[in-house]
Amino acid sequence: FERAFLGLGLLIMSSLTLAGPPLGDNWSTFKKDAAHTAINRKEDIRLPVKNKWSFSGLKPGISYTSPVIHDGRVYVGELGGKFYALQADSDVTPQIIWSFENFTSVDSSPVVGFGMVIFGTNEGQVHAYDAVTGAFKWSYKARGAIFGSPVFDENGRIFFADSSGTVTAIEAVGAVAPVAPYWEAKLNGPLWASPTVFGSYVFVPTLKGKVFRLDRIPSGPIIPMEIFDADSPIRGSLVAFDKAGDIALVFGTLGRDGTPPKRIMIRGDSMNDVYWSVT
Repeated sequence: FERAFLGLGLLIMSSLTLAGPPLGDNWSTFKKDAAHTAINRKEDIRLPVKNKWSFSGLKPGISYTSPVIHDGRVYVGELGGKFYALQADSDVTPQIIWSFENFTSVDSSPVVGFGMVIFGTNEGQVHAYDAVTGAFKWSYKARGAIFGSPVFDENGRIFFADSSGTVTAIEAVGAVAPVAPYWEAKLNGPLWASPTVFGSYVFVPTLKGKVFRLDRIPSGPIIPMEIFDADSPIRGSLVAFDKAGDIALVFGTLGRDGTPPKRIMIRGDSMNDVYWSVT
């Protein structure tokens, strides 16, 4: 489950002792990158870790989204419908660089790239703003609520999934209203996780326990391929990496009907078989 409880309207940042620059590398999307590796090899985090600053502007007291950091700014949304850009390198209460509050609820973590910050709402809107100034860029009406973070590829396309079971790709750079999708694909079951982009593919899990693979840049009509059935709901995003020349995916299941939750790794061209599984 990819929502981070920040709790009691309080955003906590940690003051880290680092071998490199004070802010380290950018963490511009949920779990850092489009493959959701959650690894930052440019930082050497050393104990002790202590609180640097806190921000109590979040309403109504809790946020389901993970904040992201890009070029010295923290971006975060909250259930009360407000979205903030904050100054990250503050020693006390951080400065609000810009904010908006005309949303019903910001349920997805943002993604920052190509000069934009993009996020989704539970009313199915995907919004793009200038990451520095907060100037409005464009909006897109999805077919369902957006709970998972959108992700960028290196060409400036974003990919996101919604609760209707639809995965959408948009050429975000240079987009103007009305925004049209680059492609759309309907999958089997509601989608709460952020898509995973790795190599030539987009991987998406469903709440029905299916894992689908889609061509990132299709040569014809987009055709989703079911590559694995976990037989248990998958709510969190897939982690993708290279394993001895194969694409490997690691993910967790929720468990159901007395079946315990599992952590599963699948790999290879077909990905039909479990490489390992632990409960």
